[in-house]
Amino acid sequence: ITEQVGIIPAQGAKDPSIELRQLIRNFGSEIVDEILAADGSNRLLISEDFAMRGIARSDFGLKSSWLQPVIMKAVGAGAMTREEYRRAIIGFIDSRFEFVSIDGRLLTETLTGVQSADLPKDFIKLASRLGGSKADLPSHVLVALRAIKETWVDQSIRPLLRLAMVGTLLENLCKDRSIEQITAILAGFAKFGRDVLNDGTFTEYLVDWLRGHFIRLP
Repeated sequence: ITEQVGIIPAQGAKDPSIELRQLIRNFGSEIVDEILAADGSNRLLISEDFAMRGIARSDFGLKSSWLQPVIMKAVGAGAMTREEYRRAIIGFIDSRFEFVSIDGRLLTETLTGVQSADLPKDFIKLASRLGGSKADLPSHVLVALRAIKETWVDQSIRPLLRLAMVGTLLENLCKDRSIEQITAILAGFAKFGRDVLNDGTFTEYLVDWLRGHFIRLP
């Protein structure tokens, strides 16, 4: 740590509020050490803890962020490669970060140079963060469709791999969802296949996917 980063004291430039001082008395000063260090050194606070970022903003007027936007900025500035970024996101998932943002480009990059019909482990891991009961469904569906659009006409990707990709994305989007929501997801995929891909093979796969998962839509 001493070779890679600077170590600064947990000494803020402002006095904590009465409410925050009470928290410190109850739970110890270590709960705000990062905030005080950022405040005293006039630095950006980086924390995955939403509550800590809220305290930093309300009590100290600090700017804060979670880690992923910071490394996205690093990629944009050329300080980090796309491969390094993808490895970092995989690391976040392995470390069970609660909030990790996935985009279509991240998904498609895992398929570059893949010759087999098996999906790469990185794709499966990234796709696992789509869907779920707490997900913003329209946003997640859009990410999946963008990934499909970029790969569907790529002749370097085997047809079976493209279909496996669609199936994995559907399984994740539909997890913990009601039949009404699954119907909406499939309707969106069907419209996408008709209007964007203009490929009957895609629609046929959707029908087969429903049959294979014993899902009967109303």
